[in-house]
Amino acid sequence: MLGDIIMRGRTFAIRMCLKQLIYREKKLVCYKVIEGTLLELYKSFVFIIQVDIKGPKHLVIWNLIYEKRNENVHDPNALMEFCLNFSKDIDDHQHKHCN
Repeated sequence: MLGDIIMRGRTFAIRMCLKQLIYREKKLVCYKVIEGTLLELYKSFVFIIQVDIKGPKHLVIWNLIYEKRNENVHDPNALMEFCLNFSKDIDDHQHKHCN
């Protein structure tokens, strides 16, 4: 999976791979960043995405697991916009294929 992430006004090109198999029963998928400019700031970076179904409501839960290259690197709080947009894309996809 290729993409760009904008964080703190800077664009980071990333390439992610599926780190683990999709856990269908847990509705969980795990992606590891394997190359790109995001790894200039972080030694490692993993996105874990899980869908939690509560009756008619579905929640998308994001976990970002990362290791900073040094103490001057900010926490990736600015990635929340990327996570929100990605969640909306998933939601749009589900509505198109499930309705």
